[in-house]
Amino acid sequence: MKDDLEKAVQPRRSRPQLVAEAIKALVVERGLRKGDRLPGEAALMDRFGMAKGTIR
Repeated sequence: MKDDLEKAVQPRRSRPQLVAEAIKALVVERGLRKGDRLPGEAALMDRFGMAKGTIR
């Protein structure tokens, strides 16, 4: 029950924040290093189901 209350009190994260967190997880998951390229905008849009403005 305490967990439910904590979830209810936590502020909601915006879509850009969620995308940023997901991209960070993708970097860790793929073991990307400085200088490695991220997937392109279109690939990220498809992967996360978000609009271009959100991805940017």
